[in-house]
Amino acid sequence: MRIANLLTGSGNDRYPGMQVPQAVLPADVEVEPIETGVYVEPRGAAACTLLGATLAAAAVRAERDGFDGAFMNTTSDYGLEEIRSLVGIPVVGCGEAAMKVATSLGERFAIVQVWPEWARQLDESVLAAVGVADRCCAIRNVAATGEEDDIHVAMFEGAADPRKQMLNRILAAANAAIEEDGAEVIMLGCTCMSSIASELSAMVDVPVVDPLVAGYLAAEQLVRSGLRPVPATDPELTARLASMFEAIGAGLDEGEGNQLESCEVCVVAQPAAPV
Repeated sequence: MRIANLLTGSGNDRYPGMQVPQAVLPADVEVEPIETGVYVEPRGAAACTLLGATLAAAAVRAERDGFDGAFMNTTSDYGLEEIRSLVGIPVVGCGEAAMKVATSLGERFAIVQVWPEWARQLDESVLAAVGVADRCCAIRNVAATGEEDDIHVAMFEGAADPRKQMLNRILAAANAAIEEDGAEVIMLGCTCMSSIASELSAMVDVPVVDPLVAGYLAAEQLVRSGLRPVPATDPELTARLASMFEAIGAGLDEGEGNQLESCEVCVVAQPAAPV
């Protein structure tokens, strides 16, 4: 079984936290990255539309290359429904998958994520799409606006271990969500936080949902079930649209200044410092 890990930007192999943990991978499954080569900060509808278009191109490429299914390595699920209408393989959004897991574990869940307050609208959009906004008791954003530009300087100047400092801040936000907001489940709000999921889980008294693992497992389950998406009502038009999206993605990938050189907020996706 081959499952595509759809990633925005490029160079994601530098971040171990963006890969599915080996512990959850069966021997008969291969997860391979397909990068869009394009990244913009998701501020506003235009940026989100662009990210959705590039992920659509990646999904089309995954189907063309013979993958059995795919998951979008983001909790924002950019263009998920549109992407599903273009391809004949199961495509899962990590945001949708994580929220469904969270609501199956408790009545009230909170989203805790590294991104600043401006990213709240991304979570709210997925909550509305999934239909679980009334089950989410809080969205706790850890970083302050502006810290995402140079988080090592803004938050950790002089600190020996930026990752540990960020983990402590995430822990504080999770505890606040539990004690002040009544959260029975914590959902991590960015797939880049996957590498700290097990550590955080050991520090709090409620379940912690790793969206990267949730998205991958949902994709694997769909592929194993043998179920396929509903066929397109107009296959010819769908094929033309898929080709157009792929061409758009290829054109953007060739541009300059559009690749993700670094994501300073995703310090948690770095491996833990040696002790």
